[in-house]
Amino acid sequence: MAALHSTSRMQRGAAFLAGVSFAAVPAVGPFIAIAAIFAGRLQVQRADTWWWLAGLLLGAPYLLTGHPLEGALASTQVLAVWLIFRSATEFRRNARSVTVSEDIGAGLVVGLVITLVFGLRQISAFRFDLAQTFLDAIAWNVHPAIFGHAILVLSALLAIVVPSPQLRVISLGIGAVGVIVSGAGEAVWAWLAIALGLQFVVRRGTTLTRAAERLLIAVMLLFAFGVPARLGLGTTGLLTDFAPQKDAVNEFRGTELAKGDWWVTLGVAFTTRAVTVAGTPRTAFDVRKTSTESWSRLQQVVTLLPGETYTLSAAIHAPEGARPGFDGWGREAVGQTAANLGTVLENEVHRTTATGPITVISSSALELDGGWVRTAVTFRFEGERPLTWYVGVVPDRSSGTGVTTSFAELQLVSSYALLPYRPGPAARGVTDLRTSRLPIWRDALEAVSAKPLLGWGPGGFPLAVTTLHPDETLLRPVAAHAHNSFLAVWVDRGLIGLLGLVGLFALLALRAVQQRDQPAAAVLLGVLILNLFDATLLSGAVIYPLAAVLGWRAVGRREVAEAETGVGSATAVRLGLALADAVAGAGALSLGMYVAGHFDPGMSLAVGWRLPLVYATLAWPAVAAAAGLYPGYGLPSYRQLSRSVRAAFAAAVAVGFIALLLPDVFGLTAPVFFVAVPAATALAPVIRFAAQKALQRLRLWGRPVVVIGTEPATGQVTRHLLAHPDIGLHPIAVFGERGSWPDATVAVSGTLEEAWKYIDTNEVRHAIIGPTAASSAAFDRVLLQPGNRLKYVQFLPDLRGLPTNSVVATPLGATLGLEVRNQLASGTNRAVKRITDFLGASLLLLVLGLPLLVVALLIRLDSRGPALYLSPRIGRYGKTFACVKFRTMHVDADERLQTLLSEHPELREEYEHFHKLENDPRVTRVGRVLRRVSLDELPQLLNVMRGQMSLVGPRPYMERERKEMGGEQDIIFLARPGMTGYWQTEARNDVSFAERQAMEAHYVRNWSVWWDVDILLRTPAAMLDRAGK
Repeated sequence: MAALHSTSRMQRGAAFLAGVSFAAVPAVGPFIAIAAIFAGRLQVQRADTWWWLAGLLLGAPYLLTGHPLEGALASTQVLAVWLIFRSATEFRRNARSVTVSEDIGAGLVVGLVITLVFGLRQISAFRFDLAQTFLDAIAWNVHPAIFGHAILVLSALLAIVVPSPQLRVISLGIGAVGVIVSGAGEAVWAWLAIALGLQFVVRRGTTLTRAAERLLIAVMLLFAFGVPARLGLGTTGLLTDFAPQKDAVNEFRGTELAKGDWWVTLGVAFTTRAVTVAGTPRTAFDVRKTSTESWSRLQQVVTLLPGETYTLSAAIHAPEGARPGFDGWGREAVGQTAANLGTVLENEVHRTTATGPITVISSSALELDGGWVRTAVTFRFEGERPLTWYVGVVPDRSSGTGVTTSFAELQLVSSYALLPYRPGPAARGVTDLRTSRLPIWRDALEAVSAKPLLGWGPGGFPLAVTTLHPDETLLRPVAAHAHNSFLAVWVDRGLIGLLGLVGLFALLALRAVQQRDQPAAAVLLGVLILNLFDATLLSGAVIYPLAAVLGWRAVGRREVAEAETGVGSATAVRLGLALADAVAGAGALSLGMYVAGHFDPGMSLAVGWRLPLVYATLAWPAVAAAAGLYPGYGLPSYRQLSRSVRAAFAAAVAVGFIALLLPDVFGLTAPVFFVAVPAATALAPVIRFAAQKALQRLRLWGRPVVVIGTEPATGQVTRHLLAHPDIGLHPIAVFGERGSWPDATVAVSGTLEEAWKYIDTNEVRHAIIGPTAASSAAFDRVLLQPGNRLKYVQFLPDLRGLPTNSVVATPLGATLGLEVRNQLASGTNRAVKRITDFLGASLLLLVLGLPLLVVALLIRLDSRGPALYLSPRIGRYGKTFACVKFRTMHVDADERLQTLLSEHPELREEYEHFHKLENDPRVTRVGRVLRRVSLDELPQLLNVMRGQMSLVGPRPYMERERKEMGGEQDIIFLARPGMTGYWQTEARNDVSFAERQAMEAHYVRNWSVWWDVDILLRTPAAMLDRAGK
């Protein structure tokens, strides 16, 4: 007992130290994980290979572009994340102390406080004399966004780990302080998303803690909407990290970034626009006077050094009668004469006045093209100490209001003469989306377009900008990275690295989504918001604690869901599918721009992607929704394929028509859509398929279904739905007589009468009712049930042999009629199928001709006899034809078969049941390989070209099987036999002969062009399937 108590105390101590370490020193996380490995706590699992693959994808582009060290470090970082995640999982699984969560939470609180304190030490000074607001007075040693993001993530993780409501409020409060001090606007919105999410999903708390949380949310909402800035308390916005600017001589900040918080308005308002000054693109400030004071100006705060000479200049475009100029003011001490400089441009003469320790040396005005005038004044500051000086541009010196003057190329340099303009450097500023993100993202898209696969290497964004636009640094500051984690990785590491990042994030989120861990989902949403507007996901301060807490929560009392479990998961499914369709549309448009750019130098991703086009990508989800594809539960795969293709085509054509109708709005040309329309048609079903598989992996796909009735029809439907989860109907309970239910996969939960209580208790919205149960569960009974939760009710009719495809329900007065459309009777359909067969077979023979000759040679070398084998088979309408196959058996196969069957009764029984032998000794060595991958049937392409067979159809039966086929043979022989078919792609080799015929008769009854396409797409996977399809 004492030993057990000692072990528990050690675990509690280790848990506390782990919490402190992850919060205060995140880099220690991998070392803790390595210690767990040496302690024997971590066993490698098959699922771990996905983590390793993500690491390989993130590191490989650096290796392939000549940066082996950076590539190794990138892969190692992902391995560290994996180690932390798995170690946290194993630690909780083996933890013996019931208070371990509290211990980790206490450690996280201590570590979070340490992080906040040490993070604030990164503040180098408070410059209130240079600041417009309190937050702007904070001067950082490093870029503050990473501090804000790290504090936010740590506080959010603490909030979902600790069981105490008081600690949750404290952690959220610490996170709010860190976010506000950093000034990162995206962190404010992410904090709000997390806090509001926790309000709904975390029920624990007292009235006091709930009130405190709501107060914090109210304060953060004020910051989000900029209310404190109006009171001079502080401004939050999108912080931009810029690459170091060489020869930064301009004392003004961010003169090409209009919305930075370095601009102060005194009696003026301003807007910005793009102009051309002396043949160079610039940002113009249109400053409108709103006050009667003559010194009303748009200004910044700078520092003048004693004894220095400065030149202040700008390009001015003024309306007739306006008297614009410069104005600067500052005072070394109270009672001393102000250091004032005033200028006015009038009648192309630039006059200056100065007071205090300002001595004017010269002034000038030079007329430029387009009505612009370059004005400059050179002066010396004679003060005794550095001076905080407020200097800016004046739209008009008169006492009137409403005059607007344009200014560009604002510059203040330490120089005796006018120097060529250099944009003012920008290290940090609070800006908006249009100013600080959209231009950067356009640059990122252009960089991606130039090197899409492997990227530009470490630090690739500034390299790409300076390479693609060598004069870019002369026009505006260049960002240090793409300020979006996904774009940043795409630029640096290409599409390969992007796949690795998406995979890494998916692996982190996988268990939380599968278990419907709503608090963890709220944190993940916040992290996603952060990294849509900045790039900190791969920072150790963010990802290591995130991996530790998500790994910790991956085990416990939460069960893995099987399908949709409520409104949240249902919404996630629909949003996921809509995002997939939008991505398909965006990808098709991007491909169109990329191809068109090879013929039109003016077209590129950066040029083509405008804001209206971003909105236009919503056409794909809109049309898909109208087609019933959100979510499309209950539709077989070929119907999903048909609707997806048609919807994508319609959306692409609609967007193309509107874009070409409005060329000034979208800026796209016809060649873009010559590529985009077919690309969208092909991409949409592929990306939807991938999204659907991802949703299945996340245990989000599918609607819970209750089966009412235990007759054979409901049993068959239940087995089919369980075998085909892509249909999206997930049987969770069966009600009826227990003795007649053959399927043990879903047990009978009760009688028919008990079904309604189950449906109401579990909020089931979909029921499938069998033919027998329909008499006691008519639709009126459904309507009369208390609560009436059932929204979808499917009745199984007792109509054997009726097709399931091309059936339309139509009202015939007060009676329901089922209209069955015979697809085989359509001459158009038959013509399309024949043309497709001929063209497909011709193309395949052209591509595979040489490999087929090589296979034929191998057969001849392996055993005696011809390479081809002509087998009599039954074709359309029961006519016999010679089916061409590669010979896979010895030439005396029939004699060997008879001998085997007579000597081995068990083989005779197997052959009579399946009409084949699993380990057939008659098969040659090459034949066994050909059969394994179904290559022995490729010569049947010749039969297809001759019209004896089809690419898709029933299996070509042998003559001796005719008498055993039974009543289904007449239906089967209505169609040409196929090289592949429904049975081959759907079932295993252990399907009986009778079941195989039933499947093929079902195919013939329900044939459609889209089903053929679906079968063809599934054939390669079936050929390689080890299950023996």
